[in-house]
Amino acid sequence: MESTAALDAFELADSTTWSNDLLESDVEHVVGRIRSCSLAGGPFDHLIVPDFLPADLFAGVGAALADMPTGFQRSSAVLTAYQVPVRHLTPATRRLRAVLTDHLVAQTVLDTFAHVLAPLMDDGRHPGGWPAITPQRIFPRVELMRDTEAMVLPPHTDSHGRLVAALVYFPVSGGGADLGTRFYRPLDPALSCDGRRCHDFSQFEEAGRAPYAANSLCLFARTDTSFHGLPALARGSDRRAVQWSLLRNGHF
Repeated sequence: MESTAALDAFELADSTTWSNDLLESDVEHVVGRIRSCSLAGGPFDHLIVPDFLPADLFAGVGAALADMPTGFQRSSAVLTAYQVPVRHLTPATRRLRAVLTDHLVAQTVLDTFAHVLAPLMDDGRHPGGWPAITPQRIFPRVELMRDTEAMVLPPHTDSHGRLVAALVYFPVSGGGADLGTRFYRPLDPALSCDGRRCHDFSQFEEAGRAPYAANSLCLFARTDTSFHGLPALARGSDRRAVQWSLLRNGHF
């Protein structure tokens, strides 16, 4: 089973007020960490960013993950995200939402993967039939996730609606080091996927793995060959993460 809480950028306004200095400091930290790291290749370009969030924010979100509200369960067979009413958000998750939906942070991510996303940003049509990307069509989405035993996610590429996918890891003390996202290379070099289905593990070889380390970010742009996933989790597993995506507005 997996418990998921979604913190969408366009939720109803709440009463939280942020110090501009605090938000600017958080954004500066996150942008600086992304810009300080170099892309890794094979089987597709991705970025691994250690110490991604400010330490106090990471600790606060970790506490929220340990005490997530009930009622947001989803099975590995039905990957449906549920909304979390603003009243359920903690100060840390509100702050996280503010940082990860900031325009400069999103623009930094888009710039990092401009070489992948560039074909989608001209006046042509996307293979999925949607208009080219503009800043007004970018929709950040943040989800708190806890995966437990038997959760499995076979190799897939995500849908065309997702431009960039990222995970920030929050391992528990003594948690398994093998719970990072796996990167897969198809045995058939011609295999690609529009994101509408998952594939059998037997069609792939593992070609990389994101380190499941505290406050480590795994970030990549979605393509028809960005195959990634996770084998079934063993008994007693507790995989905690924040999933952060940049979407075409209105597409999931």
